[in-house]
Amino acid sequence: MLRKRLKRLLTKNSSRINNWDLVDVSAGVIVGGYIFEYEYEYEYEYEYESKHFTLLYRLAKSKLLWDRRIAVIATHYMIRNDSFELTFKICDMLLDDEQDLLQKACGWMIREVYKRNNRLAEEYIRRNYYRMKRTTLRYAIERFPEIKRKAFLKK
Repeated sequence: MLRKRLKRLLTKNSSRINNWDLVDVSAGVIVGGYIFEYEYEYEYEYEYESKHFTLLYRLAKSKLLWDRRIAVIATHYMIRNDSFELTFKICDMLLDDEQDLLQKACGWMIREVYKRNNRLAEEYIRRNYYRMKRTTLRYAIERFPEIKRKAFLKK
């Protein structure tokens, strides 16, 4: 199980990561891919105590910036497989984070959801608009039609 060993290597050595690019090229494929392929049992309800939620929640609550970024970027694998709720749950946990790199990551993942299901992404943005930092909002609405994008930016 190469993917399992790589996931363990990445998550246990995240303190050695020194830039966002390392997370972005590895977290989705390695951590997200492992969770989706081997542990992901999600249908329509959260399984709060399952291993994958425990891992991603632990990473999202970590003091290390890179752990938190791994948590949100890992959901990219689920998005590519048309499963979006985990992305929203992790973003909910990180919307108040002050780190710009996390706000960009959340916005990026919301935008990725929009590419596959614009209704769900737009509903999420409307529900969380007042909590979102400007950076998150800008990244998330980048693909919106111009009129809708400008309306969001005026609020």
